[in-house]
Amino acid sequence: MTSSLLVEFASEEQLLAAALHMRALGYGDLEAYSPFPVAGLDAALGAPRSRIPLAVLIGALTGLAASYAIEWGATLDYPLRVGGFPLYSLPAFIPIMFETTILAGALTAFCAVVVRSGLLQWWHPLDDIAGFERSVIDRFFLTVPCDDPDGHTGMRCRTDLAACHPVRVVPVGQP
Repeated sequence: MTSSLLVEFASEEQLLAAALHMRALGYGDLEAYSPFPVAGLDAALGAPRSRIPLAVLIGALTGLAASYAIEWGATLDYPLRVGGFPLYSLPAFIPIMFETTILAGALTAFCAVVVRSGLLQWWHPLDDIAGFERSVIDRFFLTVPCDDPDGHTGMRCRTDLAACHPVRVVPVGQP
């Protein structure tokens, strides 16, 4: 049984301070919701480095290899000697290989961002909480997982959060 607390803050400074405080106390899997990017919040949450650049590199190299293979295969299947140049001339392949590399990298980046950001998710349990829609306007939220081994879910977490001066604390995901 996983439960967490949704904590609302009035400013980005309070959100950042709360994230640093809870992370220092050993809480993991913190999630922050903010209407705009907050400098230093990724480090405060302990977020790992994104793997999207690696996916884009792999997609771009795949596009490069695919275009090279197609052009090389077309040269073998349909030989056409133009201007006395050899059948296989790499400088003639460069424009198509470049364009295909850029296209494949851009498509990979788009798909990776859509999938990784969760834009394909139509509903989330936080959507049912009154006031959470303000997270895209002017409020800052932090979710803290609070499963205590003694069964008092959220009691220790609430006392730890009291030092951060939240606007309100809402339990999420409890049965």
